[in-house]
Amino acid sequence: MSTFKILFNLTSVSIFCISILVSIYININDEFGGRIHIKLAKAAIFSFCLSIIIRTFCMFSSLGLSNYNIYINVLLNELTFFFFAQASYLSLNYINITFSTAHSKRFQLISSIPLALVFIVCIISFIRHSFYDNITDAIFNRGAEYIFNIIINYIYMFSALFITIKSVLTTSFHIHRIESIKISAYILIIMIGVGIHTAYPYTSILDIAITLPLFLMFIRFQESRIFNDSLTNLNNRKRSVEYISELIPTTDINNAFYLFIVDMNDFKNINDNFGHNEGDRA
Repeated sequence: MSTFKILFNLTSVSIFCISILVSIYININDEFGGRIHIKLAKAAIFSFCLSIIIRTFCMFSSLGLSNYNIYINVLLNELTFFFFAQASYLSLNYINITFSTAHSKRFQLISSIPLALVFIVCIISFIRHSFYDNITDAIFNRGAEYIFNIIINYIYMFSALFITIKSVLTTSFHIHRIESIKISAYILIIMIGVGIHTAYPYTSILDIAITLPLFLMFIRFQESRIFNDSLTNLNNRKRSVEYISELIPTTDINNAFYLFIVDMNDFKNINDNFGHNEGDRA
């Protein structure tokens, strides 16, 4: 297979993955969770998109098909490394606020340290060409210290996996346990993709490994809207029935639960007289 055909196939897959990520980014709105959840999710998707786009441009030079300055290519590779590490950092913080009770501000500060190291190493590497990049005969090659970037990303991914597995082992509710198992599987897919991409860089496996879990998570969010009230984002009647059905078999005299039902008198009059928008505001 010719080099041009290989690059065409790789680029086609990358463009397809980018289009899916852009569609997910556009369709994430206030119904998909709290403000912080949405902010972290969209920022992570944006960073993943940038890393895929820049890495696609870098392939042209790596396969000898580009004629732009080699130092521009070095800069593009540094940006690829940084944006992927940033996406991993944002994803970890999203997982933390979703599945853990750890102090989010302190966690964000501690988890930002590896990302800061990546940023510093990228700057040093661009100036000295000593960490990520070996430039031989005007051709870009990975330096031995490329493994540093892989280690940082695996630190983030293993940390996220630890949080979800801990949630699987500690939660007492089947619905939450299934949710944690699914996210753990998504993280493993990305980890496997990073490993394969490290061994075989001229493939689109990493783009697929990033896009597939994010697409599955997006579908999961769509399905969750069936069980959540769009106004309050609280569980609706269908989810409440499922939740109570799980509790009943585990209930006895020593392990009871209480159900409170609150009814607001004459609330319907607000909707009838002033419209549903005013009723939602009330």
